[in-house]
Amino acid sequence: MKFPWKTKPPAATQIEPPDDAMLTLDKWPKAAFDWHYHACFNWLLPIKQGWMVVQIGEERLTIHPQNWILIFPFVPHIVLDFSDDVEVLSLFVSQEAMLEAHQTLGVGQLKDVRYFTGGSSPIAQGFGLHWAELKVAPDSDSELSRRMNGLLSVWLWKWYVSGWRPEENAYSKLQKLDNQKGELRALFESHLASHPFPWEAVAKILGKSTRSSQRHLKITLGITPSQLLIEYRLQRAAELLEESSLELVDIALRCGFSSQSHFSTTFGIAYGVTPRQYRLQHRR
Repeated sequence: MKFPWKTKPPAATQIEPPDDAMLTLDKWPKAAFDWHYHACFNWLLPIKQGWMVVQIGEERLTIHPQNWILIFPFVPHIVLDFSDDVEVLSLFVSQEAMLEAHQTLGVGQLKDVRYFTGGSSPIAQGFGLHWAELKVAPDSDSELSRRMNGLLSVWLWKWYVSGWRPEENAYSKLQKLDNQKGELRALFESHLASHPFPWEAVAKILGKSTRSSQRHLKITLGITPSQLLIEYRLQRAAELLEESSLELVDIALRCGFSSQSHFSTTFGIAYGVTPRQYRLQHRR
């Protein structure tokens, strides 16, 4: 059977993955910063604060620590830029493992797909680091390593099926669940600083139990309710940084962060810059 993603090798440099199947940014070959491709799936996973910019065809994608990208085999791409503090794992997943998982999940025929993206960064980082450690272990061909390879492939395809995209902000994600009256958006706005957040009110709007509504949110958006709330708070904070002259501590408290320090740390991890730097770059 032909791989559904396999195409004729393009006119670009092919980079064979190293034996350990894992590279951090400081070990990437110089060819990675020119147009190149791999004969396997390339999973780019930031594991520290910062960001990187990857171009695939005409598309430029900024990959922050809260998301990752999986680039398909034989797809030329180039690393354009990255921040000083970022650390990125470049992990390589075999076509065979991805094909088996693809068939197991019944994803169907893929057309014109060059990459897909996902989130849930702490889970991705834990999964990626553990899998990489197994790959470099002396007994890398062990049964545990092979099982992990299969689990990782299935997990990656589930993100493809979810249709999640990092360019979707928290507002557009919430809109997928909201009704015509915009009650969910209004609830989030009015209770952004509430602790605890009234998830039971969200359930009431959705017409479900609290547990069922949270499960529905996770299935629909591919992220947990708490992750959506954090994204929403950060999105609102970014707007206030752009549009207002409020002090950082006031923005932090308005958006539900316990302190300016908590806000700055969370914002820095998500956006790759401090709130103050973001304001200087985006002030309207």
